[in-house]
Amino acid sequence: MAGPVPADASSSPNADTPPAPGEGPLSIISLETDYSQSDGTLKAGLSDGSHLFILPQYLDLAEEGAGLWDLREAYLDRELSGPEEEALRFAAECCQAERMALRLISRAEQSSMGLAYKLGRRGCGNGAIRKVISSLEERALLDDQRYAELWIRSRLASPHRALSPQDLRNKLRSRVDRKSAEGALEAVLDEETEQAMLHNFLERAHFDERESVLGLPLKYRLKKEGFSSSLIQDYFEAQSETKTME
Repeated sequence: MAGPVPADASSSPNADTPPAPGEGPLSIISLETDYSQSDGTLKAGLSDGSHLFILPQYLDLAEEGAGLWDLREAYLDRELSGPEEEALRFAAECCQAERMALRLISRAEQSSMGLAYKLGRRGCGNGAIRKVISSLEERALLDDQRYAELWIRSRLASPHRALSPQDLRNKLRSRVDRKSAEGALEAVLDEETEQAMLHNFLERAHFDERESVLGLPLKYRLKKEGFSSSLIQDYFEAQSETKTME
């Protein structure tokens, strides 16, 4: 028969049982540079036996420019508060998202919209995606206008397409913001390029100056297609001079 429970002992069977991992206060017990990476990644060992890889720029609790020794002094070997743990895990999520983003960028130029979609498909959270994209844009690793310029040039390289400035503009809407699209069009479509586009458009669509398209005069149709007024005027003046010479 069991003896009486001492007065100073708890009747709870878990009174002296340590909290399970993830249930008790968490602390950082080690913080080292991850030398397998060249981007300043830090490896944080946690008191629950797990570890996280973080980039200091994504740790909201760190002062701007804080390095390994600053973070060690601030957080090593002490319990983390709830917000501190949350910030640490968010920084780790951003670190993982950035690695994915850089792999995609290394394969081909990306737009912020397209990169966000791809990261989301790979399981990254919206908050981390926004943070990483903002950081990549600040470092000029991601540039929507640069992407749009390359995209336009790739389309213009195909002589079999009857393209117009408005056609390019419409297709860019699902890829970049309006400001980037307009900036790219202005940068790429110089006078010579737009003139070549006009002649290709007329040739591929089998237009001539006497035709109407969808009930619209050709001159008006070309204006709706986004060709500059000066270029359209030059084209019809050249056509008129050709007729006169004939």
